[in-house]
Amino acid sequence: MVYAVVLFLFCILSSYAEEIHPDTKKKLPFHLDESRKIEEEELKSKREGSFITGLPSISSDPVTGIWYGAGIDLPFFKDTPYRINLYGFYDRNLRGQYFGVGESTLKPLSYHPRNDVSQPLITNAEFDKREEALSYRRPNRSALGSDYVTDQRYNEYDAENSGFTLNVDRTFWGAFRFALGADVSRMIVRAYDGKIMKAKDPYFGETDFSFINVILPTPNAKTKLTEDKEAEKINGYNGGYTNYLKTGIAYDSRDFEPNPRKGIFAEINFIKSSRAWGSDFDFQRGFVQGKFFYLLLPKVFSEFILAGRVAFTRITGTIPFYLFGINQL
Repeated sequence: MVYAVVLFLFCILSSYAEEIHPDTKKKLPFHLDESRKIEEEELKSKREGSFITGLPSISSDPVTGIWYGAGIDLPFFKDTPYRINLYGFYDRNLRGQYFGVGESTLKPLSYHPRNDVSQPLITNAEFDKREEALSYRRPNRSALGSDYVTDQRYNEYDAENSGFTLNVDRTFWGAFRFALGADVSRMIVRAYDGKIMKAKDPYFGETDFSFINVILPTPNAKTKLTEDKEAEKINGYNGGYTNYLKTGIAYDSRDFEPNPRKGIFAEINFIKSSRAWGSDFDFQRGFVQGKFFYLLLPKVFSEFILAGRVAFTRITGTIPFYLFGINQL
């Protein structure tokens, strides 16, 4: 029903799309409002041809790890309304967060002080205080393994992801874009079960005298990720290849795509992952979204913008837990 309504709206918008975006009559790849174009005198000083305008993206964070990415964007390919984007990436997140699936993830955080179940349960807990409590070692409640364990990484996992994405889109009817693309990626997931951590002693782990604090190497207990895998609640526990094809159509009346002040952006897209083209998972996802931008008090402010967004996603099939958030083409 949602998709039928969106398609109906797209048909209505197409009736006057050429008037909104006449640029495609000149074979421009995307619309650019007259107010956002470069002045003629400044344009004369611009050099034409091919040249590097950016550097590969590299970042490092003590919490989330490292990330590398590089891509090529050709928005005016061969002087046509086609746009081609190729992007490759690699990232390693040592502290991927996992709190489960479904409604249970909406519950407030809770913990026992010093990770001691004999202590009263603290509810509606703050994230950092819960993390501090889980950093203590506790007696192993399982008959297997070490006598003491820690829950430091109970809600975490190590994620290593690499791949590339290719998108090709074409502007038509003035304000519409039709896109095709493909994504190929490989995710490696490593759980922290049994990994040795530096855990605080429940009695002497944090005292008023730091030089006598007792920190002991302690294996991490079973993680939430492993618990849900054993309960058959999730897919992709070890990661895998996710290769999918995608297509979509968008209506775009924004005055300037990278930094809009006014206009509407609406899209509907579909992706399909299948073992037929090398993926480890079979699933499909439909996505519909709409955004609007409105410049408030333009005579007073040049960048006072009201913006809004509404979106709908439907996913069916066998999807890995780490892809529950995908929603764009």
